[in-house]
Amino acid sequence: MINCKIQKEEHIKTKGYLDNIKELLTIVLLVISYVMNNSFLLLTVMVLACGLVVFSNHQKAIYYLAFFTSFAEIFVYNGRSLFLLMLVLFILKSIITNQISRNTFLFYLVIFAYTILFSDIQAGFYFTKFIGLILVFVIPLVAYYSDKIDCGVFIRHYILGFVVATIIGFFVENIPSMYQLFGVSFLYTESQKEVTRFFGLAFDSNFYALSNYTIIAYLLFAFEKITPVRGFLILFLLIPGIMTISKSYFLMIVILLIFYIVKNISKVKHLFLFVLFIIAGFLIFSIVSNKLGYNAIELVTSRFISGAGFAENTTGRTEIWKNYIDLFNENGIKVWLFGFGFNANEFIGAAHNTFIEIVYHYGIVGLVLWGAYLAHCLNLFRIKSNTFENKSPIICICFVAGIFFLSAFTYEAFWIGIVISFMTLGRKKKIVNYQ
Repeated sequence: MINCKIQKEEHIKTKGYLDNIKELLTIVLLVISYVMNNSFLLLTVMVLACGLVVFSNHQKAIYYLAFFTSFAEIFVYNGRSLFLLMLVLFILKSIITNQISRNTFLFYLVIFAYTILFSDIQAGFYFTKFIGLILVFVIPLVAYYSDKIDCGVFIRHYILGFVVATIIGFFVENIPSMYQLFGVSFLYTESQKEVTRFFGLAFDSNFYALSNYTIIAYLLFAFEKITPVRGFLILFLLIPGIMTISKSYFLMIVILLIFYIVKNISKVKHLFLFVLFIIAGFLIFSIVSNKLGYNAIELVTSRFISGAGFAENTTGRTEIWKNYIDLFNENGIKVWLFGFGFNANEFIGAAHNTFIEIVYHYGIVGLVLWGAYLAHCLNLFRIKSNTFENKSPIICICFVAGIFFLSAFTYEAFWIGIVISFMTLGRKKKIVNYQ
C-alpha cells in the first residue's frame, strides 16, 4: 500500500514536470518568434498556448492559465490580445463542462446587465473595454474548482511563469519587436545617466512591482520557514523589484521585512538565518549595482522629498484623487451612483487607485456590486480550498494596499493576484497532537 502511494506521488510529480516543460517550450518558441520577427510563428505559438488551455483537462488548464498570465503582454498579434482570447476560451470551457456554480453565473449576469445598462453609448464598445469584466470572471471559476486542484501547485505555476518573464525582461530591450509593446519610463541619476525602470513583461514598472511583492509576501509568510529555494527566489525577485525604482515597492518591502522580524522575534534560529539572508542580499545588490553603474536604492530614496507632504511623496496621487472627486461632484449624483460607464475614456488620466477607477466606471452602486461579487468568490475559496495550509492574511493585505495606489482593474495579472490573496486568506491550521 505504501509503495503504491509513493509510486502515485512520483507519477504526479513526473506529470507536473512534463507540464512545466510544455509551458517553457511554448515560451521559448514565443521568444524566438519575436527575435526572428516572424508573425506566422508568433501566431502559431499563441494558438498552441490556447490549445494547451482548451484541450487539456480542467485541472491542467487552470495550471497553464496561471503560468501564461505573466506573458499576457506579449501574447499579442497585430495589436490584439490573444491572452484575453485564452481567458474567454477557458470561460466557455468552464460553462460547457458545467464547472461553474449557478449562483456565480446569475451573479455575473446581474453585473454584466448593470455594466451594459449604465455604459457610455457614445464611447463605443470595443473588445479591449471588456478586459476587466473578463479578468474577474475567471476568479470564481478557479474558486469553484479549487477543491480539485492543488492550490500550492497552482501558485508554483504562476511563480515559475513570473520568474521566467522576469528573466526575459532583462533582455527585452534587445528584442525590438517585443520592446515596442511596453510603456517604458526613465529616470536620471545625479550624473544624468538615463535609467530604465525595470518592468519585466508587465505593461509598466508599477504593475510588475505589484506582482513582485505579492509573490514575496507569499514566500515569506505562507510557510513556517524559509527554505534555501524560497530564500533564493526572494533574493532573485528583490533585485528587479528594486530596479523598478518604485517608492511603493521600496516601502512595501521594508514593511514586509519588519513584519517578518516581528513575527519571528522569539525564533532565534529563524532570525539568525534571516540576518544571513539580508547580508547575502546586500552583497548581491552591491555586485549588481557595480555592474549597472548606479545604486537603485539611492535612486529610490532620492525620489522621497524630505520635509514634503503626503501628496509630493505619493508622486502627486492625492492631487489626482482630488481631481477625480471634483470631476464626480461636477457631474452630479448620477455619476457618483452609476459612474461614467465601463467603456468611458479617462478624461484626466489614470486614477492610480483601483477603487476610484471602479467608481469612475461603475459608480458607488457598481463598487458595492463588485464588492459583493468578490465576497461571493472569497466564500467559494473558503469552502472549496479549506485544506490548503499555506495561508497568511498578510498576502491579501499586501495586495489590497498595492492596488490602492495603482489602477489595476485592467492589469492582466489582477485576477490571479486576487485568487492568490483569497486562497491564502486565513490562518495556518495548527496540528494538534492528542497523544
